[in-house]
Amino acid sequence: MKTKLILASTLCIATALGLVTLTVEHHTLKLAAQERERVQAMYTTSKENELKHYVNMAKTAIQKIAKSDQDEAKMQRQALGVLSQMHFGNDGYFFIYDRLGNLLLDPSQMGLQGVDFCEPSQPAGENQTKLLLQTASQGGGIVRYLWQKPSSQVMAPKMSYVIPVGQWGWILGAGMYLDDVEATLRQIDQDAQQNIEDTQQSIFWIAALSIVLMGLAGLAMNLSNHRVASEKLQRLARRLVRSQEDERVRVARELHDGVVQVMVSSKFLLEAAQVQLQQAQQAPTPPTQPTGRSPHRLLEQGVNRLNDALHEIHRVSHGLRPALLDDLGLTAALELLVTQSREQFPFALQWSRQGQPVELPTAHGPPCSVWCRKP
Repeated sequence: MKTKLILASTLCIATALGLVTLTVEHHTLKLAAQERERVQAMYTTSKENELKHYVNMAKTAIQKIAKSDQDEAKMQRQALGVLSQMHFGNDGYFFIYDRLGNLLLDPSQMGLQGVDFCEPSQPAGENQTKLLLQTASQGGGIVRYLWQKPSSQVMAPKMSYVIPVGQWGWILGAGMYLDDVEATLRQIDQDAQQNIEDTQQSIFWIAALSIVLMGLAGLAMNLSNHRVASEKLQRLARRLVRSQEDERVRVARELHDGVVQVMVSSKFLLEAAQVQLQQAQQAPTPPTQPTGRSPHRLLEQGVNRLNDALHEIHRVSHGLRPALLDDLGLTAALELLVTQSREQFPFALQWSRQGQPVELPTAHGPPCSVWCRKP
């Protein structure tokens, strides 16, 4: 029973900790997803605002050059020269298209290594160029696409912002690579997964420690109960030995004070009768004996004493194990005990029984009977 209880408790704890683990994992992933969305939105908004600021700053520079009184071609060359030297960050640069989609800046003059513009004449940049020109024709906006990053020469997500420049029909734009944002988001996912693994490991150790402590507690309870049961058994054994010893003393005392005394008196009476009979046979004239001391009277008294001895032996044996206990059960034996005690002792005894008697095992009858007989 105790083993089943410990197993049931262990199963409940394991189930509860498993549910806690699943709940923690679910909420951790949910919080990580929410944090990912917030970080992505914050980074994206920040990059968009930063990109718009750079493009508007370049547009202001072009408009300032266009307001001078110089030749238009010279002003355009001057503006392109200024834009070619303007860049931001490690991989940020500007690009210029005319209204026909021709690229006006030369990558070799940018001052950055590995710059590759989207050109409509090249298959790799045809779709991106069309998307940039279409967005600019609609008033400008944000365009997202994949493009080669100058510093690493690998394809990375890029966000560009393009606007039209009115007086020359140019399309001005700049782009920023978003791989750092993706790296930050991947780091968030990795941190969330690591937190889940750490939490699961902590819960596992907590579960293992709880199970070990529960096992130790169960073992301690078993040892304590075993010790208590052993002490009770020892006390019961001592009581049984003491009861047996008390019963031996009682039987010995009753035999000595009752049966032995009766047998001794019977022996004296029979010996006296034997002596008188021998004297009567040897004498020619039988001597006159008192009526109470005649051989026949002595024999009669000896027989009565033997009957008393038999009755006493029967009483002692009945006290050890009443015959009614085997024939009619404990209730009848106790009722007979009350009747006999009422006859033997000068005080009132009353027998009372309530309800239906319960049938006790055979081994329980004699101890109960002996216990009731103890003074």
